[in-house]
Amino acid sequence: MSKKEPALKQLINAFNEKKSTILGTLEVPDSDTKLYGICIPSDNASKPIVELKGVVEKPQGKAPSNSAISGRYVLTPKIFELLKNQTRGAGGEIQLTDSILRLMDFEKVYSMDMEGKRYDIGSKIGYIEAIIDFALEREDLSKDLTNLLINKLK
Repeated sequence: MSKKEPALKQLINAFNEKKSTILGTLEVPDSDTKLYGICIPSDNASKPIVELKGVVEKPQGKAPSNSAISGRYVLTPKIFELLKNQTRGAGGEIQLTDSILRLMDFEKVYSMDMEGKRYDIGSKIGYIEAIIDFALEREDLSKDLTNLLINKLK
C-alpha cells in the first residue's frame, strides 16, 4: 500500500517516458531469487528505470541480480504475438518471462522498482495482512477492526 501513486500508475508513467515495456520489480534477498523471475540489468543501467539485457525465470544457484519481477507489467502488444507460439519453460509451463526475453530481440525492455508495500496474497498470512491493512485505512472499518483485534489479543 502506498501513500504515493499506486504501483500500476508508477509503471504507466515509466512507460509513457520510455515508450516500451516496463516490468514492475522489487529487491529480494538472495534466498528468495529462486522464487521469481529475475532481471539482468544492462551494463550501465541506473535506477529508477533500468534497461534490461535479459530476464531469467526462477534461477537456481547465483542469480544475476536481486531485482525480482513482481507480477506488475505494462507490456507492448508485441508480447501477445510472442506468447502465441511460446514453448514451455520452467516447471513445464509457458512462462511470460521467456516471451519477455524474446521481446528484447525486437524492442527495449525496462524494469522499475515500485514504491509502496507489496502484499503476497498467494500466502495465507499475506492475504490476511492485506485485508487488515486496507481495513485499518477505511474510516468505516478502522475503529471496529481495532477493537476486534484488541479483544482477540487479550
